[in-house]
Amino acid sequence: MKSEADVRTASKGRRQQRLFDARIEEMPLEDLEKLQFRYLKQLVYRVYSFSVHYHERMKANGVHPDDITRLSDITKLPFMYKEDLRNQYPTGLVVSLPEELVRYHVSSGTTGKPTVVAYTQKDIDLWAESVARGLTSIGLGRGDVIQISYGYGLFTGGLGAHDGATNIGASVIPMSSGNTEKQIMLMHDLGTKALACTPSYALYFAEALERSNIPREQFQLKIGIFGAVDYSGIFGNAFKHSYYTAAESVYHRRIYYRYEIFGKFKSRRSSVYEIAYHAACPDSQIGNTGNLCPV
Repeated sequence: MKSEADVRTASKGRRQQRLFDARIEEMPLEDLEKLQFRYLKQLVYRVYSFSVHYHERMKANGVHPDDITRLSDITKLPFMYKEDLRNQYPTGLVVSLPEELVRYHVSSGTTGKPTVVAYTQKDIDLWAESVARGLTSIGLGRGDVIQISYGYGLFTGGLGAHDGATNIGASVIPMSSGNTEKQIMLMHDLGTKALACTPSYALYFAEALERSNIPREQFQLKIGIFGAVDYSGIFGNAFKHSYYTAAESVYHRRIYYRYEIFGKFKSRRSSVYEIAYHAACPDSQIGNTGNLCPV
């Protein structure tokens, strides 16, 4: 866990942003790209050597790990599709040894075969660090109360947010979803500063809060962290006019199967966790569409 001394504030023009790991977040671009390339190279060699699926996919596309000689070569790598995850059910894509795995998460399978994701402890730590960085960047830290109303269990939301919040020294209320009356009671009595949940539950929660007739000024809630699904400006306007004392919300979307990406909804800007992602535009395959590629 980061100590309070490790979290610092960086000034950029008129904007101030708290940093979770200044070493990475203020690293010169040239050094950052060298680090990204090193991680990418290690990852490509690992999956090529230990995954039958990746080995065959790369061979079919005429790509060998030795062909990746710079960061921009990430566009040479073949895509993975959701169907690949289903076809490799349950653990066909896992390249770690069974004794290295510490957790499984599984999708609902409502649109087909459920997808199974296996995590090592290093995966869990990186996930928690990524979430912690996003939470820190919006002003949360030690002493703040974060109420996590994502589902806990096979769904990744609750445990991922929980580990990240713990990582910054915040006080966590692990509510999970539902039981809204109790959610409101604990939010009021324990002084929740940030609520983490899906956009749809946030709107339902707002309506229930209005019905409770508890004055807004008695709540400490200032920040909403809404994720698991995308949401539009319509949701944002509804949030602003409901129960938040500050109209700052966080866009939080689960990408691929290990990492988190955060950005401020209000400014419609996203902040990429560069240790986990490299933003690339593989023009030759899908046109001028930006993609987030895990490294």
